[in-house]
Amino acid sequence: MSNNWTPPPGWGQGPPQPPQPPQPPGYPPGYPPQQGMMGTPPPFIPPPQQAKQSAGFVLQVIGFGCFGLIVFGVFGLLLLIFIAELGLPVLIIASIMAFVPAVFYLTIVRLVDRYDPEPMWALAAAFVWGGVIAIFGSLLVNDTASAIAAAASGGSAEVADFVGAVISAPIAEEAMKGIGLLVVLFVLRKHFDGVVDGIVYGCVIALGFATVENILYYGRAVGEAGLGGGVVLMVLRGLLAPFSHPLFTSMTGIGVGLARERKRGVIAWTAPVIGYCVAVFLHAMWNLIAVLAGAGGGAELFFGAYAVVWIPSFLIFMVAVGYCLYRERRIIRTHLVDEVALGVISQDEFDSITSLFRRSVFHVRGFKSGGFGGYRAAKGLSQTVVKLALSKYHTLKASEVNTQTRSLGAVPVLRQEIARLRGEMGA
Repeated sequence: MSNNWTPPPGWGQGPPQPPQPPQPPGYPPGYPPQQGMMGTPPPFIPPPQQAKQSAGFVLQVIGFGCFGLIVFGVFGLLLLIFIAELGLPVLIIASIMAFVPAVFYLTIVRLVDRYDPEPMWALAAAFVWGGVIAIFGSLLVNDTASAIAAAASGGSAEVADFVGAVISAPIAEEAMKGIGLLVVLFVLRKHFDGVVDGIVYGCVIALGFATVENILYYGRAVGEAGLGGGVVLMVLRGLLAPFSHPLFTSMTGIGVGLARERKRGVIAWTAPVIGYCVAVFLHAMWNLIAVLAGAGGGAELFFGAYAVVWIPSFLIFMVAVGYCLYRERRIIRTHLVDEVALGVISQDEFDSITSLFRRSVFHVRGFKSGGFGGYRAAKGLSQTVVKLALSKYHTLKASEVNTQTRSLGAVPVLRQEIARLRGEMGA
């Protein structure tokens, strides 16, 4: 008998393994994880660095507490300034005139942000930044600039008004609102996903700024020309031109949103600066036309520029917003395709969540199956699925520039959350 026995091919290698799907292009090695095929979601992987996350949460709480104290103090100063200039009765009337339309415009912005709605508390904080911090900082800069211009020109009120309105106000106001966008980007980074969020937060900050600014303008008009004068100015500023500040600051928001998506590189550094410069230019043009109209150009100049320049600009902006929403939907659908293959979400969930109309039907189905709890679970499931897609998108973009992102660690957590919410929904 021969001892030269040769094992057959495959000996000792165990049973054959099922084929794995190809690595999606652009993802870092080993991502997305290939476990959990045949309809079974990948196993939950606890996020790393729990201690650091806990410390970060404590720092956030402390930061928000300090921010609240600062806002409270600045708000008190603004309130004293407004009461001293307008008087309490006029201040109350002007506040009602400013805040009623603001609620309507905020609702419109909220409707735009449908795929990945921002938390209400984050939008409220952005509104407060615009209406308190940005207003106060701009008042200091604008009043100082006007005083310097008046002194340099021998007390000329025309020069002071021109410098304050056309030079100082655009630079200072857009800077203060832009700082608010940067604060949202760095402090609330997990809620700031890209260009659409930049537009949304920019509009909310701008509406906060415009609302409080309008209180001052409406109050002055009521004090000088009575309630009728205040209503006329309310029509001009609050109904014919409510989009001016949101239009300006959205330019900065688009730049900051591009920086959020690109992570590194030339675009990440230059896009916010370019956006800010465009915002300053549009703001300066708006104020220049208003100054020239008040200096003798009359209503013909203002409404002519309104029809020729600002209405087309606003329409172009709305088209750009529509494209950004289409682009966001395409990103979401692209990064959810393999989640269907992995069994994390079903094809029906994919089709429903990536369509605004079918998503509403999906939420109603959750209500029918589980009441209000099922409805909340269905909404939470929709938002979590979208957040999963955007986290994968940020991971892809980070890998393209060889940097790290917390979005990668969020992916398994979000997958686990999807399974939990589906159970609550009764699916």
